[in-house]
Amino acid sequence: MLANRETMSRHISFPINMLDVTRVKADFQGIANFPNVVGVVDGTQVQIQAPHVNEEAYVNRMGYQQYPGKNSNS
Repeated sequence: MLANRETMSRHISFPINMLDVTRVKADFQGIANFPNVVGVVDGTQVQIQAPHVNEEAYVNRMGYQQYPGKNSNS
């Protein structure tokens, strides 16, 4: 198990009623101009040795090579 329930409940939350959903959506809109967002997931960047073909597609914003899948620009 990655974390116990107590640790998870302190760091992971999701709006559970429409008032919370509306508040979170407004917060994201105000902070980042992202409409209709109610949650985000932070990804972990894992450094790789990129293939020689299309190598630039594997460089993340931190300057190292990473698999260009989900969260590659996190």
